[in-house]
Amino acid sequence: MKHNIKICLFNPIPVNSYPPLNLTYLASYLQEYGKYDYEIKLVDSNFSNSPVREIIAFQPEIIGFTSLSSYSLEIYETAKIIRAEYPDALLFCGGVHATINPGEVLKEGGFDIAVIGEGEETFREIVDSYVQSQKKINLDRLSQIRGIAYRTNSGVHINEPRNLIEDLDYIPHPARELLNNRAYHNHSYITRGINTFGVYTIVGSRGCPYHCIFCCVNFTTPGKVRYHSPSYIADEVEELIVKYHARWLFFTDDTFLVNKDHTRELCNLMIQRGFHKKIKWEVQIRSNLIREQDLELLQLMKAAGCRQIDIGFESANQRVLTLIK
Repeated sequence: MKHNIKICLFNPIPVNSYPPLNLTYLASYLQEYGKYDYEIKLVDSNFSNSPVREIIAFQPEIIGFTSLSSYSLEIYETAKIIRAEYPDALLFCGGVHATINPGEVLKEGGFDIAVIGEGEETFREIVDSYVQSQKKINLDRLSQIRGIAYRTNSGVHINEPRNLIEDLDYIPHPARELLNNRAYHNHSYITRGINTFGVYTIVGSRGCPYHCIFCCVNFTTPGKVRYHSPSYIADEVEELIVKYHARWLFFTDDTFLVNKDHTRELCNLMIQRGFHKKIKWEVQIRSNLIREQDLELLQLMKAAGCRQIDIGFESANQRVLTLIK
């Protein structure tokens, strides 16, 4: 039985430095593994004169928000407006704020479901289950979905946490075609030390082995690093070069140099495939991971196209760093 279900993924965060790849991963995963036919639209508050009106015009049956704590009040207000227009739509919220405070998201925003942690498989299960329940919220079905919180007559129920996806290559490349790529990648302002014209973000790994108290990674993918294979990353780089004419890549990996053998293999593959002649790239590295014996690896990274390394300095004062905790 075929269903054509309209799904709107909404980025309510008005920060246009980098596109919401998290939503494009949800979309590509559902398109690849969902049980039914889904029409997916991504509405971005950064490049919409009236995102609420755009969502309403699309007439979606399922609406998903991403979230950051610093914009929670605006997210709740927008969700209530959409709820008033579409009282029967399934409304859910994921992202960092929904992960760390799902009860507040459900109560203050009026969402039906809060997605906790990594969202791809959870999102697929939510959407497929909703269709199987004749587009109604079925509490029995929701109780079987790991990694969510939802509202019941007696309050908020939080299910068992979901295991992280072990094989990241199982996740398709992000559905960047849903983004306003021209708007995101033709900026003329300066960020992170580079001009953003032709800059694309890419994710080579998820997680970080460190436990900095001020970092949201501890709540979303705590203490574990998983990697896309070098061949997966290289294929995505080629797609960005050929399809999107990318000139610079920013690897958003939380800590790029944890697995140095992986880095070495990726660099060699990028050189073998000639990408070092077509694109430059940038990474984020924790300062303690670079040692004198890594000079050869750093030279290989440069040969493969790496032109910038970002190192986070929360403070140069150890006393301040200690007090943060």
